[in-house]
Parts: sequence; C-alpha cells; structure tokens
Amino acid sequence: MLKKLFDKLRSNMLWGQNYQDKFIPATEDIFVGGKDRDNYRLIGIYYLKQFISLCGLQRDWKVLDVGCGSGRLTVPLALYLRKGSYYGIDIVPAGINWCLEKIKPHFPNVNFELADVHNAHYNPNGNEYADKYSFPYADNTFDLIFLTSVFTHMKTSDVENYTSEIHRVLKPKGRCLITFFIFDEDSAEGIRQKKSRELFTHDCGQYLAANSESHELAIAYRIEYLEDLFRRNNLSIQLIKKGGWRWRKDGPPGHTQDKIIVVK
Repeated sequence: MLKKLFDKLRSNMLWGQNYQDKFIPATEDIFVGGKDRDNYRLIGIYYLKQFISLCGLQRDWKVLDVGCGSGRLTVPLALYLRKGSYYGIDIVPAGINWCLEKIKPHFPNVNFELADVHNAHYNPNGNEYADKYSFPYADNTFDLIFLTSVFTHMKTSDVENYTSEIHRVLKPKGRCLITFFIFDEDSAEGIRQKKSRELFTHDCGQYLAANSESHELAIAYRIEYLEDLFRRNNLSIQLIKKGGWRWRKDGPPGHTQDKIIVVK
C-alpha cells in the first residue's frame, strides 16, 4: 500500500522539478534542518509515511502541524488528505508568508496561521510568550497533531503549556507525534562515549542542554519528566521510537530525532 502511495506521490510532482521550483524555498531561505533542498523534500515524504504507519493517518482526518516552518511537510499531506484538511502554525513570519504565497493557492484543503509568539531569533517582535500562548483552535478539533523539532528548542514552562494546548485541541482518541532528544540510559551512554550527534552536557534539571549559554539551541528532556508530563495532561504514550542521533546511526532524512506518539 505504501509503495503504491509513494509511486503516486512521485507522479504528482513531489519528485520532479516542478515540485522543487514551486514548493521548496531557495537554499538560503530554508530555516529548518540543513540547507539541502533534496532532503527538504524527502523529509516531507518520510514523515507522511510515519503518520500513516505509526499514527494510522486517514485521508479524511483534520491535522495540525505545530511549527510548520515554510511547509516542509505540507505538500505530501495536502495530496494525501483528499477529504481531510491540514492546518499549519508557526512563529516565523517569513515562513508563514511563504506558505500563503507559494502553497496555499494550489491546495484548498490547507490553512496557515502565524503564532505571534516572541522569540529572540525567529520572531523578536512577537507580542505573546510560549508559556501563555493559546492555540487558535476550538477544543476537540484535530485527529492528528505533530511537532517536529519544536520541543527540542523549548524550555520546560513552554513545553508544559503547549502540551496542555495539545490535549485541549486534540479529539478524544486523537493522536500526537512529537520529536525529541530523549535523555535515557541509552542516549546517556552515547553521550558519555562521545558517539552521539549531540553532546548534552549541561544539566538543567528536567532537561540537559548542549549549549550552556543558549539552551534553546538543543534540549534533551529526561524520559522520566516526559512520562510525568503526558500523564499529568491525560495523554497516554503509545510508542517511543528511538532516533539515530544517539549513536550516529544513519537513516532516512527525518530519522535523527526520537519520536513519541501519545493518545488522548
């Protein structure tokens, strides 16, 4: 089934020049992950596969992409969600503007929203803060929510608030996939042996930071904290899938970080 799906997606410009020209920003304008246009495209395909195989994504679902950037995951989902809808939200004005100009006109089932949240690097003029921000959606709206490389850059109070908001806007039995750097026995050993892609050496209590001066550059949360966080927000952990960052293991683009899937 998945092979047929990806063959079909390839025929719908996801692998051709038209896809790159229309839906992928210029190299210098890519602000998520590495500045590689081929990987940018492949990561979208990879995550669509993950949403289908791990979360049971259906074509009529309503999905929310928290931290959508410039739409790296949008186009594959828009093509798959024939009877469903996609909502993307991000704090970077340039990313949302790109999505509205380059993607939205081609897909009537996608929607984008700027989260006017302050961030010293990405949105210095933002009027709100992540630990107080409310998602602009009604309760029990989404079948699937996902956050890719979002909580890896957020401190505890911000993560607490966003997790509460995820529970609020997720439908009963809805699912959420979140990527993390998880600090557990396995990743700690990789860090001790300096074989990890990220060396989290600054202990900040509930999390470890790779950089002592700017924690948000890369944060690894302790597994015990995450288990408690989801329990307190009435979200059950369905699956933890370890990423390749722990031991520099190669894999497809998008495989680097750990993944946690929770169910409301």
